[in-house]
Amino acid sequence: MGLLTNPNTDETSKIVTLLQKHGQRLGVVSYVAGIIWLGFLANVEYNMKTYFSENALLPGLVVENFGGGHRAENYLNQLLEKDDKSETGVSAEYLQQLFLKIGLSEVELQNYTFIDPVTKNETDALRGTNVFAVLRAKRAAGTESLVFNAPYFPRHISSRKNLASIALMLALAEYFQSQVYWAKDIVFLVAEGHIGTLAWVKGHQEMVDSQDNLKFERVRTKAGNIQAAINVIMEGNNVCGLETKFHGINGQLPNLDFVNLLNKFIVSDADKRPDWERDVWKLINYMQIQATGTPTGSHGFFLKYGIESITMTGKTSKACKLRNGFTFGDMGRILEAVFRSLNNLLERLHQSFFFYLKTTPNRFISISLYFPPLALIIFPILLKGASTWLTKKDLSATQGLFRLMAIHSVAVFLRWSLNNLNQIIRRLPISPNFEITNEIFMLTVLGIIAFQFLFAKLLLRKSDENLIDSLYCFCLLEFATSLYSLALFNPSLVILLGTVSAPIVTLLFMFQPKQRIWLFGLINAILVGAVIKYYAVLENPINKYFFEADVYGNFLFDYALLVVVPVVSTITAIV
Repeated sequence: MGLLTNPNTDETSKIVTLLQKHGQRLGVVSYVAGIIWLGFLANVEYNMKTYFSENALLPGLVVENFGGGHRAENYLNQLLEKDDKSETGVSAEYLQQLFLKIGLSEVELQNYTFIDPVTKNETDALRGTNVFAVLRAKRAAGTESLVFNAPYFPRHISSRKNLASIALMLALAEYFQSQVYWAKDIVFLVAEGHIGTLAWVKGHQEMVDSQDNLKFERVRTKAGNIQAAINVIMEGNNVCGLETKFHGINGQLPNLDFVNLLNKFIVSDADKRPDWERDVWKLINYMQIQATGTPTGSHGFFLKYGIESITMTGKTSKACKLRNGFTFGDMGRILEAVFRSLNNLLERLHQSFFFYLKTTPNRFISISLYFPPLALIIFPILLKGASTWLTKKDLSATQGLFRLMAIHSVAVFLRWSLNNLNQIIRRLPISPNFEITNEIFMLTVLGIIAFQFLFAKLLLRKSDENLIDSLYCFCLLEFATSLYSLALFNPSLVILLGTVSAPIVTLLFMFQPKQRIWLFGLINAILVGAVIKYYAVLENPINKYFFEADVYGNFLFDYALLVVVPVVSTITAIV
């Protein structure tokens, strides 16, 4: 216990001696080993082949009988004709009449209003209407249900409105109604945009939260407990390829059995062939998508509330007619097979993995495989912080802790100010007609970040060597702890942050103070260049991630503002 409470009482301790002599080498070996290990996991010899853990799915016994491709074509022509005649597109009332004409008697409209969390201008609020119909189970009490969601995007160009998916849904609803084997209710949902999907899920699940940007009507026509949801997006009726999207909010993933189920019916043998170099790039692309915490489709809103969900995307191209594609009949039979397999479930999907990385559709890396290299990549940060605490003498621990808490307290206050920016501006002596635009909000966030760096620099301007070492130690320990905690939610983000930050924060204090300034300036120049390039690829990412934090619950913006910026500003101030 003496080593933990006061490490300076035994300077000949083996641990202290080991850290003093070989701490840097251990950190470098750990980091390099983690990177190499992760690269090897993309090789087919070191990852796992997908398999079904839930025996009740029985996908191999499903017989697809759907032959209503021509009916989907007819519905698509009707929808396109209606869309051309109306400036506002296909109305929810028209879709309601189509559901009733099919024979689905339980049809309901749900209205919602969405106010932009950045501008908070109610006059420019987005108003939409969802329409859904419920097909009741014929062989059970209807205590469970499945959802078929075809989002409608009326503000997009004609080819991107997803009318083909709605037409396929109507044809399948007509076909499903004539079948007698359904043991679960089936909800056919046409949500107006991704926000409409979020409004419907909250309305159906009767979610009550403090969010005042999204106002919606409560869903009165309830189905059974939702077991799974399939979202379909088709760019047209000439589909060349099918893609499964399953990344949810904050890197959340559906049960692997659900992903395997859809991939079983849509993945070709060519996509399953192993290629190490190609699979490494696929793994990197997978982690880039997951690291953002942004959902890749409407399925993310179902996953947020514990409903297994994925999105099937049909892509088109000009070369579709030159090769075999997927017709409405093919798409319908795929969805029929998926729904019939889910209809066999006796309980929620729970036996397979919820934490995994994907290289190819038929291979995966489980949490037991990717967590050791992840831990090795971050370990140098933790090791440097621990070695600083154990080897340095006379650390000003109390002063360092309170000053770091002060920097974090300012960060929390500034984050609160962003949420209440409109109320703060109203109390300022400026024009009452002043409105917050996206540009003004972005500049405000950048100003807040700059103020955070300035505050840290002023607070720590007269720090002695002992205080600097204690602050450096606490920053590393805090950052490493937050990364290890975050790895349970979003491992890809942790791998990305660890790969970039571990060499910087651990090697920075190996140099003399003057050398540190030049090195830190070079690092900042590289990071600024990367940010500028990121801005060129993604328009206004600051507002985008604030929007997702406020509406979706994506914690990337908050993590950056409340953890990364205070840690980086503190280290910058003591360099």
